[in-house]
Amino acid sequence: MGPAFLSELARRNRYNLRTLRRSPAAEISGALGDLGTLLPLMIALALQGSIDLTSTLIFSGLFNIATGVVFGIPLPVQPMKAIAAAALANHLPLRVTTAAGALVSFAVLLLSATGLLRLLARLIPVPIIKGIQLGAGLRLITSGAALILPLPWLAPPPLDSRLAALLLFLLLLLTQRAARFPYALLAFLLGIAVAEEDDDDDGSAAAPAVPSATALGLSVAAMNLLACWSGAMPVCHGAGGLAAQHRFGARSGASVVLLGLAKVLLGIWGSGVREGLGWGLLRSHAGGQEGLIEFLRRFPSGVLGVMVIAAGLELAKVGAGLNSGAADLWEESVAEGEGEGVGRVRRRRCREVGVREQQERWMVMMVTAAGILAFKNDAVGFLAGCCCHAAYRVADWAERRQAEGRWGLVGERLPLLR
Repeated sequence: MGPAFLSELARRNRYNLRTLRRSPAAEISGALGDLGTLLPLMIALALQGSIDLTSTLIFSGLFNIATGVVFGIPLPVQPMKAIAAAALANHLPLRVTTAAGALVSFAVLLLSATGLLRLLARLIPVPIIKGIQLGAGLRLITSGAALILPLPWLAPPPLDSRLAALLLFLLLLLTQRAARFPYALLAFLLGIAVAEEDDDDDGSAAAPAVPSATALGLSVAAMNLLACWSGAMPVCHGAGGLAAQHRFGARSGASVVLLGLAKVLLGIWGSGVREGLGWGLLRSHAGGQEGLIEFLRRFPSGVLGVMVIAAGLELAKVGAGLNSGAADLWEESVAEGEGEGVGRVRRRRCREVGVREQQERWMVMMVTAAGILAFKNDAVGFLAGCCCHAAYRVADWAERRQAEGRWGLVGERLPLLR
């Protein structure tokens, strides 16, 4: 850790504090933004014994704090959804679930350390990446709807009903331009009130830069390799959580630091820890963990469902910028500088995309998203997008060969449909 790193770390945390002081409600609301995707998976895995809940809360909370301090942006710590889905479908025991997380993290560590992850990030076409994000966003929307559909239109408690979910969704739409409105904080407090009721019955500075693919890969590997031995849930930095936290107001690492502190305190409160916070203690008494799970289960599904839908909408919006401002459309240009003594300067500009290229990029993105939705598998969507992209590149190659006169198609040259 050199002086430059420490200086940058100090700058990022000054930004965190400045942002928190300027808009505390928005940062707290943003911190709660990804609970809609975290709570259902975490509770379901804990109920069937695939993870240890208190270890998950404490370690993921510590990782939230670390990422907020180091990166200075609202970078989420979320379940690895592919592993979570497999564990739920096959009722995997704790040791198998955590071993899967460790193996994936070891592979990510190798890719990050060798630079292959950075190479893959450059090679994968942007329309495929945006298609994965679009598909993930639409899947989140369907997951949120699945939480709401089983509910009655109106039943006690009143917040856990379709009518309440509809009203919360209308409030979400009305506040979508008010980025600092603490929507998630309001929804969370209402949900906690219902859970408690059931229990009684029963900065002006510039934001830090987005971390590189290598930094994110090393972070994911470190988190899981450190925590897997304790039975904690395999985690990653999910795009859905980032979209949710940003949608609900988070703009700095302070939001995830606050969330991390809350997770750690909740984990300790529900753990029945015997003594001291040493490395071998993070295993809860059965009664403490079951009570914590029961409390979290009472959180109203209608509130969670609307929060998941909001996260999905925010993530799906990335598709709108596919042909205007996407990362692969920016190119450097050289222009004459203004004023005396100013030579040629390099500038970045976004190139214009032709109609045919726009359609092709849109099709690749949609094929990727459709594969994810149809097969409920990101890998299938990724492969479908790759095949679509490759088909267009083969067509480009064939057209170039034909234009060069090396070979051509005999017969009609005009398209049948225009």
